[in-house]
Amino acid sequence: MDFLHADAEAERDPTAAIAASLERVAEEAARLGDPGLERAAAARSAQVWRIRGDEAAAAAATERAARAMAAIEAGLSKDMAEAFAAHPRNATLRQVLEAREA
Repeated sequence: MDFLHADAEAERDPTAAIAASLERVAEEAARLGDPGLERAAAARSAQVWRIRGDEAAAAAATERAARAMAAIEAGLSKDMAEAFAAHPRNATLRQVLEAREA
């Protein structure tokens, strides 16, 4: 529920407080073992930080979203993982992981 509220608020007014709220959601999702929610919250947090001009915070949040995406992908069959990775949002996160590995 916190994610839905913060996501809606981010659309109306992307403040640092909203980005921090999204980061807390991502942290709680990770603690609970929910990589889907962690990925969504971290990706949205990255968007808010980027809008606010904080590239370091945006990069950290994007990295977190990429790690969560990789965790999701690891649990999928090969065919599903390929389709999942091909989605434009996931393809962008895949580039983050590949750059880190290079």
